[in-house]
Amino acid sequence: MKIKKILLIGIISIFCFSTTGCKGMTETKGFTIISEEKKIDGFPVTEVMDNETKIHYYVNTSSHEGFMCPVYKADGTIKKGF
Repeated sequence: MKIKKILLIGIISIFCFSTTGCKGMTETKGFTIISEEKKIDGFPVTEVMDNETKIHYYVNTSSHEGFMCPVYKADGTIKKGF
């Protein structure tokens, strides 16, 4: 009976942690949000700026993979500053 209780508590704990995932981990420490969410190729992205380097990035945290890539200007250089 004691083993069943321990197993049940373990299974419930694993289930609770696995269903919450990474939600709530969308802090932007060290970054300034430049634009609200927009869509690029169907993916929702937010433009942020690194406070140290002043480089702009597109960030997606809505999918399981997520991504972060620099923003390029029309001439092919990386977008910096405001």
